[in-house]
Amino acid sequence: MLVRLPSARHSGHLTQRVLNRGSHWDSLQVLKFRNAPLDIHPEVQEALAHNRPVVSLETALVTHGLPLPHCLEVPLAMEANVRASGAVPATIAFLDGRVKVGLERHELERLANRVHNPVKVSRRDVAATIATRKDGGTTCSSTLIFSALAGIKVFATGGMGGVHRGAENSLDISADLHELTRCPVGLVSSGVKSILDIKRTLEYMETLGVPVVAYSETKDFPAFFSPRSGFRVPWNTDNPKIAAEILHEQWRLGMDNGVMFAVPIPESYHEVGETLEQHIAQAIAESEQNGMAKAGNDVTPWLLNRVRELSGGLSLESNIALLKNNALVGGRIAVQYSQLQGTSTTFQPSGLRSVKKDVAVEPNVFQDTAKSPGLSELHPKPANVVVVGCAAIDIIAQGNKEVNPALAPHSTIPGTVNLTLGGVARNIAEAATRVTSTAEPTSVYKSTRILPAVKAAIDEGLTQTPVGHFTPNTLELLEVYEQARSEDYDLMASQWWWSRIDSLSLGTNFRMELEQLSRRSVDDADPSKGTLAFLIDQGIAQIAVHLLPFFQHIWIKCGGNGVVAVMHIPGSVATSTGFARQRSNIAKRCVVAQGRDKDIVVLRHLPALKAESPANVTGAGDSFVGTLVAGIASDGNQIYDPHGLENIVNTAQQAAVLTLQSHEAVSPLLSTMKKL
Repeated sequence: MLVRLPSARHSGHLTQRVLNRGSHWDSLQVLKFRNAPLDIHPEVQEALAHNRPVVSLETALVTHGLPLPHCLEVPLAMEANVRASGAVPATIAFLDGRVKVGLERHELERLANRVHNPVKVSRRDVAATIATRKDGGTTCSSTLIFSALAGIKVFATGGMGGVHRGAENSLDISADLHELTRCPVGLVSSGVKSILDIKRTLEYMETLGVPVVAYSETKDFPAFFSPRSGFRVPWNTDNPKIAAEILHEQWRLGMDNGVMFAVPIPESYHEVGETLEQHIAQAIAESEQNGMAKAGNDVTPWLLNRVRELSGGLSLESNIALLKNNALVGGRIAVQYSQLQGTSTTFQPSGLRSVKKDVAVEPNVFQDTAKSPGLSELHPKPANVVVVGCAAIDIIAQGNKEVNPALAPHSTIPGTVNLTLGGVARNIAEAATRVTSTAEPTSVYKSTRILPAVKAAIDEGLTQTPVGHFTPNTLELLEVYEQARSEDYDLMASQWWWSRIDSLSLGTNFRMELEQLSRRSVDDADPSKGTLAFLIDQGIAQIAVHLLPFFQHIWIKCGGNGVVAVMHIPGSVATSTGFARQRSNIAKRCVVAQGRDKDIVVLRHLPALKAESPANVTGAGDSFVGTLVAGIASDGNQIYDPHGLENIVNTAQQAAVLTLQSHEAVSPLLSTMKKL
């Protein structure tokens, strides 16, 4: 592994980041060496690598706990609540015998539909599930295992397992309790499942040395459907920061056990809890009479289903409410924990100075350069755009294709090493130059480093949108959104932001059309890619709209899911554009909304172009951005026409495909494309 040594001023931060990773980093490296069947979703991996908050979620409730359609709707809602709190959800499951930490929607749908007969996976079932290539829903026990392995510090669920009633004779005690003794994870739940022996569970957890903290104003331990079980615990807090500090202090001391945070059910469900407790007692009595009490793993689903029947569905409503609430609480604790650990994503430039409003900028600064010998050759005419950034050397190593690829991770194999010019700014400049005849274009900032300048411009009284074009991928979009509303910038709490959001007048009709769009397939030619539901489920569309006051046009790179363009056309020019006469056309993947002051908001999805035999991913995104920016610099009005928008985005995608098929950082074949 190649490690870049840090400079002196950053070495302290790097040391802290390495320490924060803890032993799970070494464990993951060992698993990687062993080729273990563990897949961490790129979004989760990115968050963990930068100490961003992550909350794990179980899937036994998907495969065994909830009926359709709730077994799909509820986990999606829990993921949405985690995101709403500022954290990244990591739903854990088994698919075809592989452990998945973080799921796509179509994978959740597969588990919820139960067409592959998923099994319920506790610690004892992990290896067998992998060996038999089964799908599986993770219990609290196995979710804790893989949370700890990945370095996820918070896990949110409904109710944890515990000591069953009559366990003094049956010895029926859930593996969840022991798992908390060896997994340093904060488990957020509404206590233990309602059918269990709460008193003996608390006594057993005390014996095991597992801290139990009531997440409320009192020390009352909840009884799942009821906020009070009649038992109290030693500690309580309703502050997510203090909860995070408890986890953090255990980490600082090197303690390997977890912590249970017992969250009472939301207040609006307190009253019905007393009735549900009566139904629980009746269901338990019936199970003892009909023999189900001795049915092992089957007794819990039977009891919960019976309580659901006796309550006429009220228990299901309460269960769903506490699941959603616990996801929100878990996200808040994870955010606070991330701040305690320290993140590596926030950039604060030193000596940042805002531009004064009274500074004159002379136009056409190069127009008289012919009077100075030599300068006219350097600048024959003003540049349309300017590239600000760095160049680098890309090293691309390729093994001989005739050699068995299984040898590559463990041995030296013959191959070739190529050196090419690279670097994001240089790649974008080359791509833009190749597809235009005169432009020397630029990139737009793709990270949170633009936010200090945005804030400074707003504070200086700027009346227009600070940045014209923003080209993030989905992860960068989420990061900028999180930072923009963080305490460091607080850009979305100002009257300036609210007035611009209000002027867009995006109401019920826009949301309905967005929901219709989300049901469209990502690619009509490839149903396996699923639908555009990620626009809503991951908050992509909503977040982009919230960022429009800062970035007038947002071009979201969604990888294999294509490109999403979100544009704000000001009322001063909107009436003369091609979109002035356009209505939303879901068939063409386009939503058009009219604002209060004749402004127009356009959200358009364009499917990804197919790339045959990719050779090198370096520079593909840069080629897309360079071509897009070059086209806008050549004729900025073409994006205001539906056909022009489609043409420029697909041309940029074509440039990315050519680079994907090239061994260069930017494919020379871009020069053969039609000039923009």
